[in-house]
Order: sequence, then structure tokens, then C-alpha cells
Amino acid sequence: MAAAASLSPRGLPVPPPLLLRARRSLSEEVDGLLRPEAGSPPLPSLSAESRHVVSACALLELLTSGVESAAAVFERALLEEYVWARSRSPSCLQLWLGSVLVELGTEAAELADADVAELVPGFLAAGSGGQQAAPSQSAPGRASRERRARSLLEEALTPARCGACAALWRLYIRLELAAGRGDAACRVQLRAVQQCPGHKGLWLAVLSPPLLWHAPERQLRDTVTLLAEKELRLCSELPDMGEPGEGLVKGGRGEPQLPGGRADSPTKRQLEAGSGSGSCSKEGDDDHDD
Repeated sequence: MAAAASLSPRGLPVPPPLLLRARRSLSEEVDGLLRPEAGSPPLPSLSAESRHVVSACALLELLTSGVESAAAVFERALLEEYVWARSRSPSCLQLWLGSVLVELGTEAAELADADVAELVPGFLAAGSGGQQAAPSQSAPGRASRERRARSLLEEALTPARCGACAALWRLYIRLELAAGRGDAACRVQLRAVQQCPGHKGLWLAVLSPPLLWHAPERQLRDTVTLLAEKELRLCSELPDMGEPGEGLVKGGRGEPQLPGGRADSPTKRQLEAGSGSGSCSKEGDDDHDD
């Protein structure tokens, strides 16, 4: 009888009162989260299937960590829905950047454009000579934030989303360098130039410290070779100066000119094209005028 009393009409166990109160608190928190503020654009909506899965994950967070952790699950799910719906919107890029900086901490948001050694002071390893900055949080918490930031960047930097954004790639390189993962930063740089081949700053990043200190010799050599080829292809071709020894000089209009001639003097090619027999005499011109 006791076992039967603990089952619902559907044969499922009846949740304890604590779980019911937690679910009600979570519903109220999510309703407030999904309600847009006055003047703000409407928030994306989760599908029914996604909402059930997200609700289960949020409920686990609520029981183990608290309301704030549970609400963060819904915020991340809404962010993913927004990104999938508007993957090429400029505001989508701002959301990714904001999410990564939040995971890295407030110091990173304030110093997002600083040098790598000062990007996250007191958060990750900084300085040189193996010196470690005083950690502002425990090692497990720091590693967890680092993993979440890396996961966000991996999701954002796909070709269908923000793979063409050089700012996100630079932030990813900085994250790996600040974490002491120089080899991983070099691999990120290779991926960056593959998806942003026209961004010269990403190409030059591997040729300057601190990425230069970790890059393998082959990567440096290939980068220099490719940059030289790209620069040569961008150069404009020189004008045709004719065969050596013909004494052609450059005219005022940028075309080859015979010595002492006018700016519109015919070149050797023009003379050959205008004469069917290969000769161009003054008498022939006079006969033609007559």
C-alpha cells in the first residue's frame, strides 16, 4: 500500500515536495527570463523538444547549484537558438564575443585589446620565465571557465556561423597563449588563415612574438613563402619596354616611345601591325594621301 501511494495515476513516482518547489521556482525564473523588456527585440523561442531537454538540465542545476545556475542553462540555450536563426547577423557576433569574455571573467572584458600577457591578469599564467600570476580563483574553476570559453569559440568559428570573423580568431589565439598552450595557438592560427585568407594580420601573427616563439620552423617557412607569393601577385605588371637594345624610352603617357619622338609616336609593334609587307616608307604614305 505504501508503494502504491507513492505512485501517480500514470504509474510514475510522485516527486517529493522539495522537487516540486524547485520546479515551480525554476518556472517562475524562466518566465521572467523569457519576458522581453520594454523596447527590446523579441527573444527567440525554444522548440518543445529542446525545452524539455533544457528544462531537465536546468532542474539538475537547480537541485545541485541554485537558481542562478539553472537560469544560465536557459540563457545558453536561448543564445544557441538565436545563433542558429541569425547566424550571419552582426549582433550574433557580439553575442559570441560577450559570452566568451564573460566566461573569461570581468578582467578579460576590460582588457580585451591588451597584450596577451595582460589579457587575463591573475586568471591564467602570465609573464615570462615560468612565473605564475597570483590566481584569483581556484584551479578547477579556472580550468572550467577555460573549457567553456574554448567550447564557445569552437561553436562560433564554424564556416556556417562566424568563421570569417578575424576578431574571434585573434581572441582564440590569445586564449590559448594565455593558457600556456603555444602549440594549440599555432594550430588555431593555421585554421584562422584558412577561413580568413584575406586578413593580413592573421598571417603576420605567427611571425611576431609570442606566437613566433612556439611556431614550428616549417610553419614559419611556409608562411613567409606564401606571403611573398601573395605580395608579388598583387604588384602591377611593368609596361612592355620592347626588346633590349632598341633604345625605347618611356613616354609621357606611360607607353614606350622612340627617342626624340612625340608622346604618340608609334611603337615597333604598331609599325609592324600597320604594314602588310613589313615596311613603312614615307613615299607609301604620300601615295596613300594622294
